[in-house]
Parts: sequence; structure tokens; C-alpha cells
Amino acid sequence: MRKFNFPGLLPSLTAVAFAVSATALSAQSDETQTQTQADSSGWGVQCNNTANGLQCAATMNVVSNPDNQRIFSISFQEAGEAANPTLVLQLPFGLNLPRGVDLAIDEGDPQTFVVNTCLQTGCFVVQESDQALIDAMMAGNMLTVLMESSNSEETRMELPLAGFSAAMDRLE
Repeated sequence: MRKFNFPGLLPSLTAVAFAVSATALSAQSDETQTQTQADSSGWGVQCNNTANGLQCAATMNVVSNPDNQRIFSISFQEAGEAANPTLVLQLPFGLNLPRGVDLAIDEGDPQTFVVNTCLQTGCFVVQESDQALIDAMMAGNMLTVLMESSNSEETRMELPLAGFSAAMDRLE
């Protein structure tokens, strides 16, 4: 089993409203496929005052042990009444970008997301979320995130969905 250690990266979020800080990513190996064991702060809601008023997002940040550094963030940002929330994934550097990142709920089929850009703080997926994805996450127990490094090593994270429904309900 291949085990990765993500010492520093991925602060808060996001595209427009959330501040982020930059650090680096390093990998340490053991075997071929990985299941990343990382502590997470769970699902919550983060809000920022913007020129357009209060903007909130249901978020989960995954942090590494023992240094408590964020290595992955997922958020669903309010997008106004006419649109579904905006999905924002903040990913570590060193990924096979053309491959994208997969999200799967429980044992369901994975959905692949295209990486839109990489900045000093990491790589990002930013797109309007599909209501079917939100509904599946609200009904599900586990979110699986699958990424592939630029040297073809897979990293798999299992994230609990407990608290996701409550966080999304607070956005409304």
C-alpha cells in the first residue's frame, strides 16, 4: 500500500471570497494504491462579508496528522436563487491534471471533475454543482475522492458525509 504524507498546503478556500495561504506538497511511498488517513474538521459553514453581502459555503477541510496542515478542501458556495451552489475543490500540487479528480458517494459510480486551474495555493475544480450530486451526498454516508499523481500513483480519501445535510440546510 502506498502511503502519502501531505505536509503543507490547502488552506481555507476559494475562488472569490475565501483567503488561502500557500505551502508545498511532498509524497512518501510504501506501496501502490493509497487510502489517505487524515483527520478532518467535519462539515461546517463558513461565511464572509463581501461587497455583495454575506457569502456562505458548506465546507470540509481535510488535514494531515500530526502537523494539522490542510491537504484538501471541498465546498459548496451559495450561488444565488437561480443556480445550484458552486462546487469548489482545492487540491494538492503534483496531480495528473488531464486525469481530473473523481468523486463517488458510497459504492456508486465515480463522477470525474476537470481541474480548472492551478495557483500558488493549489489546483482547483470550480463549477456549478449538479443537484443529483448534492442529493446523493445528502443521502450518502461516505464521499470517496480519487486523485492520481503526475507519476501515476493513486490517492484515495474516504470522507464522512455526516453533517453535510445540516451544513447545506444552513445555506438556505
